[in-house]
Amino acid sequence: ATEHNHPEVIHLGKTEIFKPLEESLIGMCIGEKRQVTIPESHAFGEKGMEELGVPPYATLVYDVELQYVVKEKDLASHDEL
Repeated sequence: ATEHNHPEVIHLGKTEIFKPLEESLIGMCIGEKRQVTIPESHAFGEKGMEELGVPPYATLVYDVELQYVVKEKDLASHDEL
């Protein structure tokens, strides 16, 4: 979800989110919640990500919840995605 708690649809393997966050989602079960902490060395490092409001050397913390999974072959029948 975004910072406003709106669900976010993520297609794994499509580089829609950065790799360390995507890797933390692998193996999750539907309904599972995780707090993912990504140290600055695996996040945006000394440069930060100004356009996202991430300062240099920031450790990132995400609260994630897997709400549902749709297999790629079934995407055509899920127009809301």
